Amino acid sequence: MSDSCRISRRAFAGGVLVLPLAQTSGFAQGFAGLGMSGDGFTAVVPGKALAFPADHGPHPDFRIEWWYVTANLRDSSGAAYGAQWTLFRQAIAPGAQEEGWANQQIWMAHAAVTRAL
Repeated sequence: MSDSCRISRRAFAGGVLVLPLAQTSGFAQGFAGLGMSGDGFTAVVPGKALAFPADHGPHPDFRIEWWYVTANLRDSSGAAYGAQWTLFRQAIAPGAQEEGWANQQIWMAHAAVTRAL
């Protein structure tokens, strides 16, 4: 360990003594703050038959779902790359979808590209 990353005994002991003061009583918020109750949403059950291509798209009666694509690629010089893309859909309330900004569906995506050195 380098000297710049070392912690003194006094700092460590002080942190240990202060740690109990930092704990607060929290409350459960469910996944991603969506709440604990799944009332009004379709339940996920084992053995549900999928029908494609319809099941490639969103299912707004479920609370959350996501789609992802991963790939290993090579460019024209043979350099290796990895690519990943994920799209998430979260419903903040059950019921028929609204229009525009009133829609209760939240969409988020992320992507990454890596290169082997």
